[in-house]
Formats: sequence, structure tokens, C-alpha cells
Amino acid sequence: MSAQKLCPEERAFALKPDEAKVNLPEGVIWKLCLTEYDGKPYMKVSCSYCNQQAQFLSIKDLDKVVFKHCDATTDNSIAGKSRPSKEQLEQLVQLQIRTGQRKRPSLMQRATGGMPDFVSTAF
Repeated sequence: MSAQKLCPEERAFALKPDEAKVNLPEGVIWKLCLTEYDGKPYMKVSCSYCNQQAQFLSIKDLDKVVFKHCDATTDNSIAGKSRPSKEQLEQLVQLQIRTGQRKRPSLMQRATGGMPDFVSTAF
């Protein structure tokens, strides 16, 4: 099937911003936020091209923090997958340590660059 050609009026209408659409910052934006009720850190991400948003709460494995969205290629998004920067992940770990979600790194973890363990919450 071939792509259908749009007349200039149809193209202008299709590109016109929707008034009801949430106005997201341009591109794929990662933010480090704190929850309102207990102040625990989480990652929030949004894509202005496909209008998707996601929140990553209780992040234990930092390698699994991947935002899958449209195929828009930006600075931090390739083939529809985006990851936060290493600096943001380091800030997240430091905040998790301060709020008691993660244990402080042991001497061995500091020497090897290992990730501190997540605090287990048993009820």
C-alpha cells in the first residue's frame, strides 16, 4: 500500500496542536521526584511525541529502568527505548540511601563500584 497524500488543509489540521492534550516538555524528559506522602524518590519520564508518561517507583534494579515509547530518536532515546542518565541514577541511589530504602554501601561495594542492597520490608 502506498502512503496517502494529504492536501495542505488536511496536513495543517493534522499538525495543529490539540487543546485538550497535556503540554509536555519537548523530547524525552527524565525527572527525579519525591512522593508527596512519604518523600521517597522515584523516576518520572515523559515523551512529547507520543504523549506517554511513566513513573518508576521502588527501583531496585537500575538496569531495568527502561521507558518504551514511540520510535522518535532523540538525545537519550534510540529505537523507542529511553534510559535515564548515569548521574540521575546515582542521585536516585543517594536519595534512596538517605530515605532508608537502600542500605549504605559496604567497603567492598565501594571498592568494586557495586550497588548497595535494597532494604527488605517484611510484614
